[in-house]
Amino acid sequence: MSRPPVALLACPACGAGLTETADHLTCTACKRTYLFEGDTPRLLANDARQGEHAPGLVGRVAASLASIPFVYDAIQRAAGARKVAARLQPLLASAGDARIVDVGAGTGSLEALLSPSARYLWLDPDPVKLRGFRSKSQAPAVLADATRIPLRDRSVEWAFSIAISH
Repeated sequence: MSRPPVALLACPACGAGLTETADHLTCTACKRTYLFEGDTPRLLANDARQGEHAPGLVGRVAASLASIPFVYDAIQRAAGARKVAARLQPLLASAGDARIVDVGAGTGSLEALLSPSARYLWLDPDPVKLRGFRSKSQAPAVLADATRIPLRDRSVEWAFSIAISH
């Protein structure tokens, strides 16, 4: 596994740069700290969200099942992931050695469509999906929320967010 370069990352709470130690990242401005899960930084803002309601039992069960990597991949296939991949493959093949962030990456299926020289960055808030991704890739990953992408301006050349429905 490889950690994403700290030079790409920003604090999800305030947007400032981060400094790295062996076991955590610290924001240079607001001083929040973010731990690693293995080599993956957990850049999830801990703010309470206004106006959000907790899902009921059925919603929690459905979310729990959908987070299991093989179930998640099956749902994606049923929803047309292969058709989408076929349409995206020519575009993604032209990415060359660009750094590409996959926002809401799930199990990272997009990475297989890239040229070998592309620099893929997985971004998703779900540690279960991270384990599914890690079963097939050593590319850098960030546990983060798509509403607070913890990347510095101009740190990637391409960004994708495909089939996010939550």
